[in-house]
Amino acid sequence: MAFWHRIRNPNLKTLCIQFQRCYIHLPHASTPKPFPVDIPHQNSVFHGRPTSVFNTVRFFAAPLQYQVKHKNEEDSGDLRLNEKIKAPYVRLVVDDGHHSIVPRFEALERAKTLKLDLVEVDKNAKPPVCKIMDFHKQMYKRQEREKERAKSKAEMTLRKDVKEVRFSEKTEAKDLKNKADMIKKLMEKGYRVKCKVSGKEDQDLTVLFSPILALMEDVCIVESGPHMGKKDAFMIVRHIKYGLSKKGGKKLQNATNDNSQEGDMEKSTANSSDSIEYESHAESGFETEEEVLSDGDSFLKVLCLYLATM
Repeated sequence: MAFWHRIRNPNLKTLCIQFQRCYIHLPHASTPKPFPVDIPHQNSVFHGRPTSVFNTVRFFAAPLQYQVKHKNEEDSGDLRLNEKIKAPYVRLVVDDGHHSIVPRFEALERAKTLKLDLVEVDKNAKPPVCKIMDFHKQMYKRQEREKERAKSKAEMTLRKDVKEVRFSEKTEAKDLKNKADMIKKLMEKGYRVKCKVSGKEDQDLTVLFSPILALMEDVCIVESGPHMGKKDAFMIVRHIKYGLSKKGGKKLQNATNDNSQEGDMEKSTANSSDSIEYESHAESGFETEEEVLSDGDSFLKVLCLYLATM
């Protein structure tokens, strides 16, 4: 139909007239003045090259690249089953592992008797390997296994997103337990959780992490923090099943203890600096009070000996 729509009706009429002139109305020998065959006019479909009539025709053949691709898709398609199997003989495999080469129609009859499907599991073999099974049930089980595999893989992969959970010193124990359970669920799904606590200014906010620590210390690892602010503090935690971080993760209890130990370290460094300063003062060359007194006693002894000789 596309060919006839592309060729206009006047061109078809002209083509018929030219055909009649050339092959029907040729002059006979008795004709006194045979008329010459006229050259087609300028609008003739055969004007110019003989193949110019096909210039107005659109060909709908598919490109070769598409044909090759379509063929490859057919070759790598889904499993063929039942009447779609074309091989005259197949290697039929039963449930107990035994196999035999049988005609295709016999294998189909067995499958129909059992109200199951004949599935071609290996079409490249000679003859193709087929098996009688409930195809849709097997596909459903396969999809479920793939979903479980993808789910387990996602659970073992640490996500890049960070969730945030906030609480304060006024949070009650019941609400704090709910927040701890929420943090556990988020960590099990692979999220990093930013635990943010707010309190008063100039307050040791790391102490406020202790109540929630007792609820999730066995499954929690600190990835960053605690970071102190004026009125709030936060730390980023994640589940222990993902292992320690490359930067050296630690448990939440150790993180809070480390922060409290920083104050003790400052005090000890202050005491040690005082002792070092005292020792450096003693070694600087100045005489102490005891050394001055001992020098005075020796001077008196020398003075007494001098007076005795006189």
